[in-house]
Amino acid sequence: MKKVKRSTFKVLFYLKKNAPKKNGKVAIMGRITIDNQVAQFSTKLEILPQKWDLKYGRVTGKTEEATQLNRKLEEIRSRMVTHYEELMKYEGVVTAQKLKATFLGIGVMEDSLLKVYEKFKEDFALMVEKGVRSYSTLNKYENVYTHLSEFIQYKYHRSD
Repeated sequence: MKKVKRSTFKVLFYLKKNAPKKNGKVAIMGRITIDNQVAQFSTKLEILPQKWDLKYGRVTGKTEEATQLNRKLEEIRSRMVTHYEELMKYEGVVTAQKLKATFLGIGVMEDSLLKVYEKFKEDFALMVEKGVRSYSTLNKYENVYTHLSEFIQYKYHRSD
């Protein structure tokens, strides 16, 4: 019988106290720990430091703001668990960085925009050969592809 390696997985929330905003609030950050590998991310939430329960990693009190923030934090935690379970199911191994990237939607797509567009151009070229579409339209699509790839390189400094 094959043994499956279990990994330790934890999501916790903490305050970024070293960078308070002008209104006195600080950012609530998240930390993913998997097998002693750590990845941190911003929750895009903020709270006054005195309203934070350090022991439980959540907002204290029963005010509307506290319950809303705690609900959002729990939502983030449950989405992390879901992504973790999916990655374990399909890939077998999960790293903190891979889970963070999946959660944030970075590098998740198998086919990039340019790959999809390239496939579209190939299909269109076949229709041009059959006489169903015009060659001038294919040239326009190729021109768009060139401009799009240049834009992605310029704006995002990547080849897609």
